[in-house]
Order: sequence, then C-alpha cells, then structure tokens
Amino acid sequence: MIITIYFILKGIINSVNEKGKEYFALKLSKLDKNNNQKNENKEEKEEEPKNEVTTVSETPQGNGSIVLYQSKDVDDIDVKDVLQLVKKIDTKFNYDDRYIVDEFVKQTKDDNNREKYDKLTSIKKYIEKIGIYNLIIADEDTIQNFKNEVSKIDENIITTYEKINEKFDIENFIAYLDIEIKKNDPAIYVMVGNKNISFDDLGERVKTIYREEVYKGIKILYKGNVYDYSLG
Repeated sequence: MIITIYFILKGIINSVNEKGKEYFALKLSKLDKNNNQKNENKEEKEEEPKNEVTTVSETPQGNGSIVLYQSKDVDDIDVKDVLQLVKKIDTKFNYDDRYIVDEFVKQTKDDNNREKYDKLTSIKKYIEKIGIYNLIIADEDTIQNFKNEVSKIDENIITTYEKINEKFDIENFIAYLDIEIKKNDPAIYVMVGNKNISFDDLGERVKTIYREEVYKGIKILYKGNVYDYSLG
C-alpha cells in the first residue's frame, strides 16, 4: 500500500525535494510553449540568463522548507497550481505517525529475544578487546582458543557459522556476527525528517533517529528490515 501511494504522489508532481533542500521544477509543456512565444517577440536587450529564477514562496516543513522558484516569464496562476500540488501531498499522505509507532511496539512486544542479542554483543566486545588485527595474524592454536571462549558465551554461534562456511575466517566471522546482531536487535529505530519529533516515550525499545532524506512521514528499522511509511 505504501509503495502504491508513493507512486500516486510521484505522478502528481515531477519530483519531491529531499527535506526542502531541493526544488520543485516547473517544466510543464504548456508553460514552455507560452514562454517560447513570449521570447520570440522580445528584443535581445539584456545579457541576463533566460533561466534566471526568483523565489516566490517558502512553505515550512519541519526543520526545512519547500522552496518554489519561478522563471520571470511564468504567470502567478501557474505558481498557485504548484502550491495546490503541495496541498494534495498533505491530503493524500496523511498518516498518523505516532499511531503507527505505537502499534508497531505493541505488535512486536513478544518478539523480543534480548538474551540472544546480549550474547552476540558480548562476543563483539570480546573481539574488540582482543583486537581484530591480533586475531587476523593469530596462529591456529590462538584461533582455536578464541573459538572456545566464544562458545562459552554462546555455544551455538561458532557451530552455526562453521556449518555454512568451509573454513573459519575471522573477518568473515565478524561480518556474520554483525548481521546476527542486527537480526536480533530488539530496538525499534524510527527515522524522522524533523529534529523536533521524538517517539522515544512510546517504549524503552524505541529510538528516534533524524534522517535528512526523510521528507514526510517515518521509516522504521527493526531487526535489519525497513518499514517505509515515508516520502523522501
């Protein structure tokens, strides 16, 4: 549903700027024809670039704004049409972000394998304590001792890794470990485009993160998966 709405909105406008830092381009074919006719009747009196633009409107959106630029020969009525498109976005993309996060927390309350996550992060801290370089240059006896110590923290992690890999490689194992940490991370990361918005009060697992590329709505990152309720 989210993807469908996204493309509906994308069809309404040529482009949606990223957090108000890009521009709506007024490139309608009708305007091009009108402008061409006007330019043909003008004498070349000035050396100014034909594409010179002037600011016509700013619409606040959180910490940013949508800035509309108008060619000198574009009529005011055309700018009003673009502003109507902005209103259409607000009308069609009208989700209750707080409700979405609250429901997400409720739906995932039983999907919380904190013990597994804590074991994995403990292994990562153990590796950092030893030093990745020291493990890379280590001999076989040292690596075996390392594997034994890791198995004491989580008896399945080494066994599972070796079942899907022909040989033990420390760099590959660390990459595998990072993936497992993300898959078991109980935190719900909510990405927003407004620094003044926070959903942290909806639960101890909720972590609000500012992301400039989020223009409107939110994105939720949970256990390595992204749930997109945004335009950006």
